[in-house]
Amino acid sequence: MKQRDRLAGRWPGLEEVLEVREAAGPRRTEIEARILAGLSDARIAAVTSLTAAGVAWHEGAFFDVHAHIGARDWIL
Repeated sequence: MKQRDRLAGRWPGLEEVLEVREAAGPRRTEIEARILAGLSDARIAAVTSLTAAGVAWHEGAFFDVHAHIGARDWIL
């Protein structure tokens, strides 16, 4: 079993967000813009073809801004 298959089984959503990160294209930018707009994980998932778990992984691991969304000097 490949390492990524083990990750997907153990942490749902992680595999898909790793693919988005590796591609580093407009999809990643769209996800991050929607996170900054304050949309819920479910709503972002519905329009970006990720799962809500994938959106949560993306924010938690790579783009953790929800706690600082009101701090304009923190988010650049």
